[in-house]
Amino acid sequence: MSTIINLDNLDADTLEGLRREAARRSVDVGVLACELLREKFAPARPAGDGPEASGERPRMEEFAATWSEQDAKEFFAAIVDLGKIDEELWR
Repeated sequence: MSTIINLDNLDADTLEGLRREAARRSVDVGVLACELLREKFAPARPAGDGPEASGERPRMEEFAATWSEQDAKEFFAAIVDLGKIDEELWR
């Protein structure tokens, strides 16, 4: 189902807050508005009833910008050796 929602007459502080949060999540302001409405008004799913249970695939917005800089550094440090070729295995 698709519905068009226009957010007219937002005060400057609210609009700036939306823009900052959208940038923090690396999403469009419209996507953020939909996510905030969904969080507020959509019924919570029971545990184990994620997107996979309904056949939906998770959207990229659900994963984007969720790591801190420190998390990213630790992850990439942990996988740095995965790109190296073990010459002994190829003899």
